[in-house]
Amino acid sequence: MSRRKEPHRRGPLSLKSILIIILVFTVTVVAYAMRQPVRGIFVRDERADAAVLNAAIDSVCAAIEPAKSSTSTLVLGEHDVTCDLLELSREASVFRANHEITRAVEKAGGRIAYGLDSSDEKRRWRTVTLGISDGDSLIREVRLKKRMR
Repeated sequence: MSRRKEPHRRGPLSLKSILIIILVFTVTVVAYAMRQPVRGIFVRDERADAAVLNAAIDSVCAAIEPAKSSTSTLVLGEHDVTCDLLELSREASVFRANHEITRAVEKAGGRIAYGLDSSDEKRRWRTVTLGISDGDSLIREVRLKKRMR
């Protein structure tokens, strides 16, 4: 009598299982990476009301209580962009002021289009510039300035 062949045992995962796991992982990563562009095709965000957005920013700028403030208007293409310069006192926090403005903008339906953090060559002044959009165009720029030393 010949010996019976024992069934060939494979490792804990076969090649087919590994390929299926890799395929599922790849599809998941691609779907996650493409969620925003695909969402933009099907869902159109509404523009925020500029008057509501400006009122929210004005109230937060008053609540911050800057040491000095100035406002100017810049014509950018067809749109007027209001530029605010808020000079904060030494005790005030630029981070907190930035956070309060960002929260007010988002609650009013607007977006922060850009944020720039800079300082002068001798590091005496720190400036944070926020570009505020209504969802379609830039409507306001707020510059927070604080003396560091």
